Amino acid sequence: MSRVVRSLNSTVQSGIVFQVEKTNNQETSRAGDIRELVGMSYRQINDWTQRGVIPDNRDSETGWRRFTAREVFMMKVCKEIRDRFGVPVEKLKFVSDSMLEPGVNHFASAIKTIAMLGCALWVITDFESTFFMDSELDIMELADMGYFGGDAKAGLVMVKVSPLVNEFLSARKSPITLPLHGWGREVVRTAYEFAGLTPEEQKVMALARSPDVKSIEVILKNGKIHRIKETKDFDASSLFEAMRADDFQKLEIVMRDGNVVSAQREVSSKPSS
Repeated sequence: MSRVVRSLNSTVQSGIVFQVEKTNNQETSRAGDIRELVGMSYRQINDWTQRGVIPDNRDSETGWRRFTAREVFMMKVCKEIRDRFGVPVEKLKFVSDSMLEPGVNHFASAIKTIAMLGCALWVITDFESTFFMDSELDIMELADMGYFGGDAKAGLVMVKVSPLVNEFLSARKSPITLPLHGWGREVVRTAYEFAGLTPEEQKVMALARSPDVKSIEVILKNGKIHRIKETKDFDASSLFEAMRADDFQKLEIVMRDGNVVSAQREVSSKPSS
């Protein structure tokens, strides 16, 4: 990556001091204020500040507000979430706190990740206990590992933030655009090829990493995977739903003194020819 964030510089714009980053020791931000960059009015900025979403950083001498690049990026992410999903401002405080945690710089991390992998970047949160920013490759791996599985109720909001990064970088006197060239996907594909894993073997590895899978049985035929059997727990109160979940499965319910001790389902799948 030829352009690396080096230092910070401040410029006064429309009553707000926007602390912009320098690239190669040359200021690259054009004369646009926070309203233009984030798409928020002064009233919205004041309201979000009073609600604790935006930090109230002011210069002790001039009284101007100061925003670092990571703070502006946080504001763009929160604004995108609110515009798309209508999330109450109060809930956005969890996102703000997560992105402004001491020692964490999601903006710098986003630039590095997009530049290296050339893949889309997403923020995922439930506004209560879960927040993370990952590339599409990491999210696919999490899905393969069963992160989004299980019987428990859950709700997550996903918002693509790589366009927000490029909006930020393009609002400079010397605009920068990080292309989504997909190099990271090629690396992953090549890694699988070098590892020599077939799609069936990749499935077994993904099942082995899933926290919901209790056991795996692999049946071989002529040195190749012929059938995969996976065993998971299920909610016995949802027996009929479990019965309809798969055409080839075995359900086992163990009861003691009239109470369900365990409920497991064994799913058998055959690799497609």
